[in-house]
Amino acid sequence: MATDIFARFLHECLVIEEDTDDGMDLDTLYGLYISWCGLAGVEREPEQDFLSSIRQHHLRWGRREGSWVLAGLKMVGPAARDYVVCSAAPLYAAGTADLADLSNEAA
Repeated sequence: MATDIFARFLHECLVIEEDTDDGMDLDTLYGLYISWCGLAGVEREPEQDFLSSIRQHHLRWGRREGSWVLAGLKMVGPAARDYVVCSAAPLYAAGTADLADLSNEAA
């Protein structure tokens, strides 16, 4: 992955808070990257290239509840909203009634 593209991703999608060990797990960060690529019109690079870019930018690793996280990272911007919305479970998966049933009840 071109370093300047990864730097653009970091700048547009993340805030780094140096004084905390809270952070973001790798799957979430890659999911955010995928959302950003779609919105920015950038071709998504493979995970291996993404991991290389993380190393090149010296992002700090930490531990949270026994899991490795990229410490201090917080999502911001349109790609963060897109990632959160697209990652949300559908209502029916949470045990609610089928939407068709709800519309029939309203009629």
